[in-house]
Order: sequence, then structure tokens, then C-alpha cells
Amino acid sequence: MNHETKEVILKVTDVVKTVVHFGFIPFVIYLGAFFFLLLDITLCADNDIILGEPALTSGRYRKTNLG
Repeated sequence: MNHETKEVILKVTDVVKTVVHFGFIPFVIYLGAFFFLLLDITLCADNDIILGEPALTSGRYRKTNLG
């Protein structure tokens, strides 16, 4: 391999390492928040089908008359 090619490959790998190092935790937090929101919406929609109420708020904060 050419010396210049080796230098370019080393620079690219350094940049990739830096991006992965500083971007991994925020990416995991983003995925967790996204899937938690998706799960919350799904559970809220399932509860609305059972209770027959509109999905205006999350099921955790809604007042229901079950008795």
C-alpha cells in the first residue's frame, strides 16, 4: 500500500473512532426515548380500545371510572 493511502486510512479511522466514542451514549439515549414513547403510545392506544376513551393523554395521567 502507498504511504499516503495508509495515512488517509488512519485519519478516517481516527475520525470514526471519535464519532463513535462521543456519539454512542447520546444515540442509545435517543433510541431509548424513541422506543419508550412508541411503547407508551401503543399501550395508551390499547387501553383506549378496552376502556372506550379517546387517546388525549397518556394512560398514566388519565382519570378513569372503573367502579
